[in-house]
Amino acid sequence: MSVCHLSDVPFRPLLEFAFQKAQRGEWCEGVGRRLGSRDARVAERTSIVGQRLQSVLFSGVLCLLLCGPICLLAAERAGISLPSWFTAEDATYLSGGVEKTDLFDRRGLREIFGGGFREAVETEVGNYIPCKATALLANAALQRNAIALSNALYQWPCYPTSFGANHLYIPEQDAVTAWPRSADPLKDGGLLDFGDQLRAFAADNEGVSVCACVVDMSATAKTNPACSLVSESYTTSQVVDALKGRIGDAVTVLGAESDSLEDYYARFFCSDHHWRASEAVRAYNEIAAWAGKDELLTAIVAVDGPNYSGAYARNSLCIVEDAPSRLAYDFDFVRLEKGGVTESGNEHKLYESATEQNKHWRFYDLFYDSFTHSEGMGGGSVLLVCDSFGYALLRPLSVGYEKVSCSNALHASSKTDASLAKLIEDCGADTVVFVGHAGNYSSFVKRNPAFFSSD
Repeated sequence: MSVCHLSDVPFRPLLEFAFQKAQRGEWCEGVGRRLGSRDARVAERTSIVGQRLQSVLFSGVLCLLLCGPICLLAAERAGISLPSWFTAEDATYLSGGVEKTDLFDRRGLREIFGGGFREAVETEVGNYIPCKATALLANAALQRNAIALSNALYQWPCYPTSFGANHLYIPEQDAVTAWPRSADPLKDGGLLDFGDQLRAFAADNEGVSVCACVVDMSATAKTNPACSLVSESYTTSQVVDALKGRIGDAVTVLGAESDSLEDYYARFFCSDHHWRASEAVRAYNEIAAWAGKDELLTAIVAVDGPNYSGAYARNSLCIVEDAPSRLAYDFDFVRLEKGGVTESGNEHKLYESATEQNKHWRFYDLFYDSFTHSEGMGGGSVLLVCDSFGYALLRPLSVGYEKVSCSNALHASSKTDASLAKLIEDCGADTVVFVGHAGNYSSFVKRNPAFFSSD
């Protein structure tokens, strides 16, 4: 068997040259350079593809945002049904959600070119932004988380629900509250004027028993954790004392405060300014004790329906929830009436006929409908002058009185030309009960200047 030597191989000079270059590493470097150049070209092409893909995705999202309102408007006009979360429907109940506007209700070139028409167009386009509720809530949550992160250094018990918000979030209670009212009740002209006129009315109508119940809403609750941050306190007890000092013994002024934040949110909703059923019946029992009526049992049961996110949650875009409840009392004998429509005290037709979404956002307004009259099983007749807090007292009052008439004149948006004397004459009441929060007492006379007149 023969052995092959290098000298026997053809092209010996070429092989020797390659062998020498390999020994010096030059040949490997050349191959490496060629391989590296190829890898670089592959990486460059991959980068270009990635950039183009990003551009396509960004353009798609931008087109969706720009074309979304047009597509939603076209779908609405065509009668195409879309999921509520995809449209602006879920944002209807939220602050900054759907706003009504009329693009063509613009008279004159001055208003058109002055910005009125442009603002109307922006509002109308905003009503057709896809997934608007999700966008609003996510943006507010992002801001709230940033505020909470900065609050880790200061450890305040509450902080704004978003940048520039008018509501505060209380992490310990998972509750939303209003900024506390800052003023001196003894310098509140509207509140003192209400006291003066009520005292004068009571003096001229000694046969009518009158009391005023001041509700401990969060804006005037001494347990509001932001109370220490305002220059002057305006608490429920201070308002009660100011009214008592102005009215004297002519009218009884009632109002109870909570002892702690935990106690407060056991009485009032975490997501809303309204009181729970347990606090409403406590207030009624206080009125009953003043009027010489029997007290009601305070047991409550759960309401069959979704959890409740009230006005504070909706307006602050900070969604906290409450489990709704009602009094465990048989009100079947009560007959409630409004505009010719009647129902028994155990019925809540407005709530029962509502959608699940409507029940979730508007439990209090639906469950405690604004009836104007009721017939009960007690004795005497009472006129209830109230804001929305009073509607939760209609059924309990119907246990103590034979006839209950209701006027919402104390509500912040209510104005009436009717006088108290005329209302009493029409319903034959021998008792008048005012129920509302401090702010509505303060603005009452300005809104209803003729209410306490004797004409």
